[in-house]
Amino acid sequence: MRLTVMIGLVALATASSAQAWAQDSDKAQAASTAPDAKKVAAKDPDEIICVRHTDPDSRIPSAAKECHTRRVWDGMNDTARQQTQDLQNRSGQLSTLRGG
Repeated sequence: MRLTVMIGLVALATASSAQAWAQDSDKAQAASTAPDAKKVAAKDPDEIICVRHTDPDSRIPSAAKECHTRRVWDGMNDTARQQTQDLQNRSGQLSTLRGG
């Protein structure tokens, strides 16, 4: 009896995960074949884009929203990318100086 129940649960879990994977695959394929309207709209540097921030450490849902123009978001991303690159370069130089 227990074996039958376990086999049924495993089969159910496998079927539902396979179905979810197939749906994700179909969505990805539809997105890749759809016209690139986002790229066309992405060219407006004054378009306002809002992003909702969630705190992964909190159980309370957050409604924090940050809005900037595309130009400002791009600048913030470029700054973060440059800071990350500088930090990686500095840590590489330190390991070379230490002999590691």
